[in-house]
Amino acid sequence: MAVPSSGKITLSGIIGEIDDGEYIEGYQFPGVESLKEFSTGGIDADAINKDNRTQNRPDETAPHKMSEFYSYDHDIASPFTSTISNFTMTSTAGTGLSGLVYAKKTFVVDPHNGAVTGSIEVPGTNRGILALAMSDQGDPGTSGTDNSATGFIQQGTPCLLNFSSIGTALTITCRFRFQPHSGAANQNVDVTFNLSGDLIDAEDVVVVTKASARP
Repeated sequence: MAVPSSGKITLSGIIGEIDDGEYIEGYQFPGVESLKEFSTGGIDADAINKDNRTQNRPDETAPHKMSEFYSYDHDIASPFTSTISNFTMTSTAGTGLSGLVYAKKTFVVDPHNGAVTGSIEVPGTNRGILALAMSDQGDPGTSGTDNSATGFIQQGTPCLLNFSSIGTALTITCRFRFQPHSGAANQNVDVTFNLSGDLIDAEDVVVVTKASARP
């Protein structure tokens, strides 16, 4: 049972939610009972479950307030039931569009809302161009538009996929496209997938290594 969404709440109840998964006023905790520690996951406290929406969990910065725990559910499950492992894409430096390479990856979500976004980090100095296409109906292919996919969206602009249905687990198929850098270089970039809903505010981060190899 989550922390109530309004009204009076107590520190002992909050501690019960975090330590035992139940909001229990008067909960007896054997360790240090401190709002600061339970707001930040310090000392004897478990880490805050960040799959809760940001407005339903503490921001972990002072001043700490019990009101930050309204609707907090320590046992809430991430909608990501499988994720993409970090991977590398390799092409020959200086080959431009003729050197495009593609990678097909999938993850599974049990969505709480109607869309997922994929955002590719933009480094201060970009070494090669990475783009992403997504579909929940099959492989986007090298065009990025097969199976009602989003089309390829390059670094710097979020790739938004509206789900064809919700309420059941969905397999999201991603196509990554890499155009190599003009010179030999390796560069890691974060690709962040985000899902939000009434209760969930979850994300998964994949590290993609862009490798532009010497000819």
